[in-house]
Amino acid sequence: MGHYYLLLSLPPLSLKEPPAISFAELKESLHLNLSARDEKHVASLFEEIDLYNIKAFWAGLPLDPRGNEDLTHLEESLLVGDVPLFFADFLQKYPLPEERILHFAEAIAAFYREKEEKERGILQEWYDFERKRNLLLAALRAKKLERNLADVFKDEEASDPTVAFLLAQKDSFDLFLPVGWEELKVIFVENQREPKKMHRAILEYQLEKIEELEEKSSPFSLDQVFLYVLKFLIVQTWAVAQGTQGKEVVEKIVDGT
Repeated sequence: MGHYYLLLSLPPLSLKEPPAISFAELKESLHLNLSARDEKHVASLFEEIDLYNIKAFWAGLPLDPRGNEDLTHLEESLLVGDVPLFFADFLQKYPLPEERILHFAEAIAAFYREKEEKERGILQEWYDFERKRNLLLAALRAKKLERNLADVFKDEEASDPTVAFLLAQKDSFDLFLPVGWEELKVIFVENQREPKKMHRAILEYQLEKIEELEEKSSPFSLDQVFLYVLKFLIVQTWAVAQGTQGKEVVEKIVDGT
């Protein structure tokens, strides 16, 4: 039966309305229904939030409560160097907080590369999708701002097929996206003057990918638990964006910072 009762107990999710349960209630339900090993695996889905919380800490901003670590643990981890290797390299490369904030997109790119290498199956496909989505959006923004793509991707691996595809167009006026990603360019072009609409359209694009992965995953499997959690984070992000923190959330999504 897998996670039949857990998944049936969770409410449906849609961008049309906030989740019917809080994040704390979701975590409690996961804790009660998952093994310690599976719960730890689910917790890995919040590691990107932990990264953004480190950036918020450097900038003196409030932390996203959905991360795995609170402020005390984040400070301790940074102090003793208890961080993943890719992030330790980033900290060494940029010793000053203002440098780290300015180049934070590099840390996120390294995070997705590591996730894609370590994960398998559905999650590997998700992180591959997210890494490429971020690269393509960065290229579209760069073309709009007339920035050199070689500068934008100077810290990426030039041998990566997606990076190589984009760098081959560094001197062109327009930017073509790889086959299968045409919809992302339409989203960008149609909404580039309206950040809020851009934000929602990108979230809808992510949800479409999750629905595609749901169709490929086994019913009531742990993979479907992972996908539900990812969908929950996206829907809740949109709900938060409608509130007092909306401007900051939209800027982060649209600017890729």
